Amino acid sequence: MAAGVESYRLAKVGFPINGLALSGQVLVTGSSDQTVRVWDVDSGTLRQELGNQHDSAVLAVAISKDGKVIASGGVGGSLYLWDIGSQAPRISLQVEHYRAVWSLAFTPDGSRIYAGGIDSVVRGWLTESGESVIGQSTRFQPVERVSSSMAFSDDPVERGSYQFRKCAICHALKPGGPDRSGPSLSGVFGRPAGTLPGYTYSEALKNTPIIWDEETIARLFDIGPNKMFPGTKMPEQRLTNPRDRQDLVEFLKHATQKTDAD
Repeated sequence: MAAGVESYRLAKVGFPINGLALSGQVLVTGSSDQTVRVWDVDSGTLRQELGNQHDSAVLAVAISKDGKVIASGGVGGSLYLWDIGSQAPRISLQVEHYRAVWSLAFTPDGSRIYAGGIDSVVRGWLTESGESVIGQSTRFQPVERVSSSMAFSDDPVERGSYQFRKCAICHALKPGGPDRSGPSLSGVFGRPAGTLPGYTYSEALKNTPIIWDEETIARLFDIGPNKMFPGTKMPEQRLTNPRDRQDLVEFLKHATQKTDAD
């Protein structure tokens, strides 16, 4: 095959694909429709669908080197281990309440699975039993100190980036960024809510007169999406501390500005 030439295209699943993993001729995908799919690399055909377990978007997938075990992690902190060919997970784990599983990796021998969370913590389990690798203390936190320092920084933009961690599950900051379950926030200030082309909004957002600015974004996180837009599909997120809300607004003002390159 010539370099850069597409050999075939896998069937579109209709939802953003957040995770990919490859072992031999087996490709695994995880997508925002809460489903893990197993594909044949040679033919591009769908071999298996694993759904009805994750209650929200699948963010990360991994497959063992021997191609026999799949791991999938999601927004709510759910982590499942599946044997190839089975329709139900062999092991179900809850990483931590509302701690999204952002990345997954097996050890080369497949005996352990490690998960990286949006809380900057890496956790590990034995794939055979689901037991923590070294008991309750299996928490490697090389980034946690950095993240915590952001929360106490003198810079409101830096503090706001810490507040944005959970938002990053659903929203990209730049145009052309990875598709997620929520719309891109690029250029959000001054944009009427529910109007970004190419994104399917709920009726609650389509019919609102609200325009996004400092006041309306702060209000969203003050009272929560469900109260501001009854019937919205936006996850419920609130920041009860006024400074936290203002920090998030300052970060978004900085991070979502469109540039000439955009």
